[in-house]
Amino acid sequence: MKITGDEYATPPWVVEAAQTIYRCKFDLDACATFQNRKCDRYFSKYIDGLSQPWPANWVWCNPPYSEPHKWVNYAIEQVEWGFACNVVLLLKADTSARWFHTLSDKADMHLLSPRIKFMGAKGSPPWGSMFAHIWPSSIARGLMGTYDIKKFKK
Repeated sequence: MKITGDEYATPPWVVEAAQTIYRCKFDLDACATFQNRKCDRYFSKYIDGLSQPWPANWVWCNPPYSEPHKWVNYAIEQVEWGFACNVVLLLKADTSARWFHTLSDKADMHLLSPRIKFMGAKGSPPWGSMFAHIWPSSIARGLMGTYDIKKFKK
């Protein structure tokens, strides 16, 4: 089975960086495959994460880069509705996208350095990445910052 760009796995060091930055342990991976899941509990394209509540304290989500807007909107809803307490999304840092501006009011966003080479990809994508942390306090006042995560890279 050929892996597409939307299915490249997040390197473990990136998830470790997120867990260290946010002082958490992820309970649920909302958008994964069996092979690339980051938690024991996960949703896949067969158990669609966009049609399930996300009952967890900490949710990890690296959505398909081809359609992040669906995942961004759903993650915001999950926190607003009280299903998830905290959601951390790994996203393309694209300030021109409409979903980015939706997040700017609803999430704490942190630009990441260096570029991430996803597992299975031939190289790094030609764009940077970011973490978006959605939690009850961020819903009212988004925050923007940067993190250098290269010390986690092994």
